Amino acid sequence: MFLLCVISTPALAREQRKTVIYGSDTRVEALESHDPMLVDYSFSVAGLVREYDLFPAQGKGSFELEEDLKEEVEKLRGKVDRETYNFLLSLLESEENEEQKKEDEEQILALSRLKSIKKLKGRSKNLLRYFLYRLTRGDYNGDVFKFDDNQSVTSVFNACPNERFAEQTVLPQCTGFLVKDDVLLTAGHCLKTVDDCRNSLWVFEYYKGANAIPARNVFKCKEILAHKESLKKIFTSKLTLSVRDYTLVRLDRKAKGRKPLKIRTKGRGPLKGEKLAVIGHPLGLPMKIATGEVTSSFHWSYFKTNLDTFFGNSGSPVINLKTGEVEGLLFDGENDYIEDKSDDISCRKTNVLSRSKGDEKVLRISKVPTLK
Repeated sequence: MFLLCVISTPALAREQRKTVIYGSDTRVEALESHDPMLVDYSFSVAGLVREYDLFPAQGKGSFELEEDLKEEVEKLRGKVDRETYNFLLSLLESEENEEQKKEDEEQILALSRLKSIKKLKGRSKNLLRYFLYRLTRGDYNGDVFKFDDNQSVTSVFNACPNERFAEQTVLPQCTGFLVKDDVLLTAGHCLKTVDDCRNSLWVFEYYKGANAIPARNVFKCKEILAHKESLKKIFTSKLTLSVRDYTLVRLDRKAKGRKPLKIRTKGRGPLKGEKLAVIGHPLGLPMKIATGEVTSSFHWSYFKTNLDTFFGNSGSPVINLKTGEVEGLLFDGENDYIEDKSDDISCRKTNVLSRSKGDEKVLRISKVPTLK
């Protein structure tokens, strides 16, 4: 299960993570958890968001109304080359479809400079807002950011209407957490390259009910300090797997008022049966907390759990409920959904397995050498 994030794109989320519900769904809204420690920790957990999925909420560059978009495009006539102008018109006038959206996402995240705009062929209003802002205002510096609140679990993943959280808005594509006041740890398959860094934002406090993001909660990726993503066979008495899947990110400024999470610094990690919690953005939803336990501690570089995690949870911190320490980060697991074609309606429902079959994989925090 490569937990990556909501609406997958090859640059930010090439390997989509899979997952499942074990027994009953333990996910709760982060701020509604009965564990004050976990609520406190949630303020140091962030979601990975594509830069063009946020736009200023008010003032210059907000472009909220259709008339605003048309007016801004018209103002650029003669100020940009014809190909760029025609591209903006296509974004304004064309209806978005799933095939085109996939192509948009594949191309936008491959961009390294705004001048490459003419290489794109897209039809997303979000893309139009993004390019209009960049062409007319420069870098984002607004006080509040908005996002497309029409992107729900139902519309994005074709989830059945009766699925939990089906109508909540999805936004992040992965999860990460603070290990220093300006350094964040996430899964390696979430953030790989300089371009990934340049085209992404880290958003703190995306909780239930949020309809805007204050600028103080939005951080840019300044640089990638370390990255590892590997799967290697090691022959011992039994065949096992040595996994590395992490990226350390330096943010553009210190996350003032947020505490780096406490991580395990000694020992190999939790044993089978130890109680755990995970904090993150399953399916890109507002932050959730889920609880479970270790189901297998056999593997050298990772352990398995029955935590209820989903695509979007990649990079989520997995916390030992007894010690309060981060034991590792989530990177893989079982399939999230199965097809449901009952009543002549084709939609996707959550894959439910026994809690004894937990197969959500967590990279041991001790296998991130730069944290030692």
